[in-house]
Amino acid sequence: MWNRVFLLASGFAFGWVLVSYLTVPSAQVRDRLIQLVLSLSVGLVVIVLMAFSSPQSGTAGGLVFVFSALIAYAGNARQIGKGEEPALAKPKRPLEQDPCVAVVLVAEGEPVEYDGPKPWVQRFRELATSGERVPHWLVCPLCYARIRAAYRKMGGRNPFNGAVARLAKQLEGQLGVGYRCQDAHLAALPSLDDVMMRLAEGGYTRVVLLPIGVEGDPQVALREVVVRSRVREVGIQVIYAAPLGAVVWNPGSRAARLRQLVQGQAVEPPPEPGPEAVERLRERVLGATSS
Repeated sequence: MWNRVFLLASGFAFGWVLVSYLTVPSAQVRDRLIQLVLSLSVGLVVIVLMAFSSPQSGTAGGLVFVFSALIAYAGNARQIGKGEEPALAKPKRPLEQDPCVAVVLVAEGEPVEYDGPKPWVQRFRELATSGERVPHWLVCPLCYARIRAAYRKMGGRNPFNGAVARLAKQLEGQLGVGYRCQDAHLAALPSLDDVMMRLAEGGYTRVVLLPIGVEGDPQVALREVVVRSRVREVGIQVIYAAPLGAVVWNPGSRAARLRQLVQGQAVEPPPEPGPEAVERLRERVLGATSS
């Protein structure tokens, strides 16, 4: 009786921790590996002891361990595939207002570091909604492990978002006094939600959202974030500028980049935007704020 209990517990622990081992950030891999080895060791010891008394008992014990491990693996793999966007609190407005216009370059972005499966769960969900073929949730933990390996090949940091941040600095220099520019991302940090909240609490009254390298129609995604951030409830005027076309600056297909990462391959940084891209962005900002 007690041996079955030990097998169920160790098998469940092994299956559950296996998913965590495949998906956690690199800094936590060693701890999960120790837990994985301990749970497997307990199960193997019990199975060996049962096999000494009866080969049939050992076989039955092995089946119990494998069955409980599979159930736990499936449960945890299914769990990490769930997630909802949390509701944001209403931003608090300062007493003083900033007269400058805030310009936010919005890209889809990629996590700078691999810090767990959450952003990649969202990315798979978005691609599935758009009709792209995505891995089944049972094998997704293996995909996250390969993405983590790809990040290790890149030195632990993804170079994608750096190009957007540098472009924002160049644009601020071209716009001059009266404008403040920064980058934000729909699927990475700094997230557009957080940036909108900080701008509202920083006293800005006019915010220009300028999407760059966003596939499809970015207006729907931007408006969803604006509604969720509740900045219009405190008097922020949000202006949607025309997106920068891929002809001027093309960071590459996000689906293609994701396929590379899922295969454990490092991705190349997007091309550095040239003077033409900065000038086009400047024209869009001035056109949006003057209309």
